[in-house]
Amino acid sequence: MLRIASHICMTSFDDYTPECLAIDVAGSIRSSRVTEGLAQLIRTHGAPHYIRSVNEPEFVSRGLLEWIQEEDIETALVDLGKICRNGAAESFNGKLRDECLSLQWFQTRCEARVEDEN
Repeated sequence: MLRIASHICMTSFDDYTPECLAIDVAGSIRSSRVTEGLAQLIRTHGAPHYIRSVNEPEFVSRGLLEWIQEEDIETALVDLGKICRNGAAESFNGKLRDECLSLQWFQTRCEARVEDEN
């Protein structure tokens, strides 16, 4: 999760390729939005063996964890402050912030979404 001013970017990418599969830009991202985004990724790319995420409320809600269990997917939660355990994601988010988001002035979230898609 990447926070820039009033925007939050939830990045989803494959640990193995490492290809960015999706970037969701919003004012806030709740667990239901996380579940919807992951379900879309599974429909498009198939189910992963596990989902690695930071240990934040959006990713450890009861509803999301129950959905992950129903989908028969393992979880790999990264403790807050232990970014070295999620180095690829942190590196990607840092580059996204420095090379894209910090160089632009977005008046709306829609503008940010369009820029992220490019």
